[in-house]
Amino acid sequence: GNADGRGIVGETIKGGLIGLGAGIAAPAVIGAATLAKRGVFEGLPQMFGKASQTKANRAIADALMRSGKTAPDVDALIAAAAREGQPEYRLMDALGLPGQRAANGLTRAGGAPGDEVAEFLSTRQSGQGERVGSFVEDAFDVKGTTAAKTQTGLIDARTEAADLAYDAARGNAAPVDVRGALGVIDARTGGMAGSGVTGDGIDAKLLGYRSRLAAQPGPDGVMRELSDFDRVLGVKQAVQDDIGAAVRAGRNNEARELGKLVKELDAALEGSSDMYRTANDGFRSASKVIDAVDEGALMATRGRAADNVPRFGAMAAAEQGAARTGYGDRLLSELENMKYPSTNRALITGSEKRTAEAATMATDPQLYASRIARERTMWDTQDKALK
Repeated sequence: GNADGRGIVGETIKGGLIGLGAGIAAPAVIGAATLAKRGVFEGLPQMFGKASQTKANRAIADALMRSGKTAPDVDALIAAAAREGQPEYRLMDALGLPGQRAANGLTRAGGAPGDEVAEFLSTRQSGQGERVGSFVEDAFDVKGTTAAKTQTGLIDARTEAADLAYDAARGNAAPVDVRGALGVIDARTGGMAGSGVTGDGIDAKLLGYRSRLAAQPGPDGVMRELSDFDRVLGVKQAVQDDIGAAVRAGRNNEARELGKLVKELDAALEGSSDMYRTANDGFRSASKVIDAVDEGALMATRGRAADNVPRFGAMAAAEQGAARTGYGDRLLSELENMKYPSTNRALITGSEKRTAEAATMATDPQLYASRIARERTMWDTQDKALK
């Protein structure tokens, strides 16, 4: 206890007391040092209007940890967005809710960094309509046109092809037997003959066509019926025009009755010329493609996906292309009607019905779904950050 003339016990007690005091004081000392360091490396840059990289790194690391993603995961998400036409998709979006909360903290804090984030988010949101519109055009093969223009082009192509096909049919046509067509007319109007009863507008139309297909008996008592291929074809086309006008005006009963006459005239013309049957099949196919534009537009707003998806799947490839254009054009019309910049344009595609339909109808369903999902995320980010 007293080696070499030193009081070892006393020195040991003294050293123990010093160690105990230092141990108690250490956290406070280290904390003060840390605050001093932050004041130098974080506070001073901010005093001069500059960002603190150290503080930013720490905030990003915290958000990354809370997101449950790794740095490579986030890099991959941002790179995929850039490849698919959305370079506006940033770290705050890729991190999900933690990133959105961090953006909210910045905008609430204000200052140059917060103002910069707020301005970026507002500018990005103002361009959402154009982005979503371009994605719809790509997905539904609209290609900068409209449903109306598409139909006009298809009608012109059908007319050109039909002219050539029907010209060929005329070359080998035999006399046309129109007795079946006259029977359809007489079945509706015959009971009024000589009765003095005036029929309705449908009767008047049918009787007008009857007078073009057959003449009243002459002095010899013989009824003369039209048999020339070209003239009978002209009557059929005129009836079709009347059907189109009736459908557009909502006169469905008139369209139905005139349709019976067209069916009989078609049968008579096909019996007269084998080439006419081929021409008629081509005309019908082209007409289905034209009608598919309107069908696609209706699918966007009516019916269930459970009905529309198999209906689309049953169409021929050309009909699917036309229906796709009609569907996309209707979505674009809805986008144009969204006037407020803060509106989430991605919502028009987000219903369960439209999501299921796009999975079948879009040219690249996965790409379309990814783009729309990012737009929803980016809208959520600006909505949470700017509240």
